[in-house]
Amino acid sequence: RISNQLPDGGPLGFDFDMTGVNKKDLQEEEYDVAKFYKTEGFSQVIARSEIFINLTMFVIILNTVYIGIEVDRNKEDRLADAHVFFKFCEHFFCSYFAIEWLVRFL
Repeated sequence: RISNQLPDGGPLGFDFDMTGVNKKDLQEEEYDVAKFYKTEGFSQVIARSEIFINLTMFVIILNTVYIGIEVDRNKEDRLADAHVFFKFCEHFFCSYFAIEWLVRFL
C-alpha cells in the first residue's frame, strides 16, 4: 500500500537547508575548449580568432540546411550516383570539418 503523505523535511522528503554553503562552491567553471589549445604556433592563433569561430558556426548552420535539402532531394543510395551538387557539398563539409579539427587540436 502506497501512502500519499510526504515524509518530513520539505518537498519530497529532501532537506534544502543551505546554511553554511558557499555559493562559489556550487558554481561550475564555464567550459571553454580554447583551454585545451596549445599556447604557441599559428594554428592556435587561428583557432582562437573570432573570424574562425564565426565561420565555423556559419558552416555548421549551412550544413544543417544542406542535410535537410539532401534528405528531401537526393534519391540516390550512393554518393557516387548522386548529382554533382551533392558530391561537392559532401566533400566540402567533410574537408572543412577535417581542417577545423586539425587547426584546433594540432
